[in-house]
Amino acid sequence: MHVHVQVAETCQLAVERIQWLHGPQGNKENLPCNPYKSVDPAPPSSEKDTEALKHTLTDAEASLFARYRAMFALRNQGTAEAALALAEGYISLI
Repeated sequence: MHVHVQVAETCQLAVERIQWLHGPQGNKENLPCNPYKSVDPAPPSSEKDTEALKHTLTDAEASLFARYRAMFALRNQGTAEAALALAEGYISLI
């Protein structure tokens, strides 16, 4: 059986999102506003510190869900510092 990485990662995100929704943080976490009104596979992190978010985004040991949460939180910040952190995250994938 041939497994496609993209399909496996999408399933991982879906499972972690369901676990998050049904977990203690789920609907109780005070999430920042999404100014883009997009439907994302992971909610943005409630972390506000750009450096901490960048660390999570570039941490290869962090779960894909945690990294996506950091990525969407940085995107939502809309600052130059957040854009640079996103770029660094992208470069770390190459």
